[in-house]
Amino acid sequence: KSLMLFTRQLEVLLDATIPYDKAFQLIIPQTEDHSFQSIISEIRGRLLEGESLANSMEKHPEAFPAMYISMVRSGENGGNLGMIMRTAEAADCKGLFLTRGSVELFNPKVVRATMGAIFRLPVFPLQNGPDLLTEMHEHNIPIIAAHVDGQSFHDLQPQNAVALLLGNEAFGIDSDLLTFADQTVTIPMANPVESLNIAIASGILLYKLHEHRTV
Repeated sequence: KSLMLFTRQLEVLLDATIPYDKAFQLIIPQTEDHSFQSIISEIRGRLLEGESLANSMEKHPEAFPAMYISMVRSGENGGNLGMIMRTAEAADCKGLFLTRGSVELFNPKVVRATMGAIFRLPVFPLQNGPDLLTEMHEHNIPIIAAHVDGQSFHDLQPQNAVALLLGNEAFGIDSDLLTFADQTVTIPMANPVESLNIAIASGILLYKLHEHRTV
């Protein structure tokens, strides 16, 4: 519960355009629990690492030709996010970004559903979606968005690094983020089925991407 409260407080401060460092300084003094403070400090390091991911690309370019990234927007179900993380790790996804408004990373349902992946897969929560996707374009990472009107995922032929953009299960990807997509893909379904669970859909797409990396 403390972690969930912490992430809510942090999101409110970031939405108010308060810098990361200042936001953590405002939150940490509110608790005298030293073990919890140490957890917050570790989270702080991960969040700040997420901010400097572009620098990591420049310092370690050899790691990125074989890398793709999965990103979840406005996920409302902790179990879904946990399953996405578990599958992403299995499909050799190198990182996952959560934009602000997504389900809280340390929600107990998320943690349980990851089956340990949360401790191994690099996850960067509370990201500014447009800024993140702009950075990806600046580093020549194509963005593939899951969308009902996209081309069949069977036609996917990604080269090198790629970002997979996933949206809210009920409402899809926000329009402001969809404009960044270089390509949209869909999973054909037999009538009368109109949609798939987002965790199932992400697994299909992640393994399609993985297939091209291992050929």
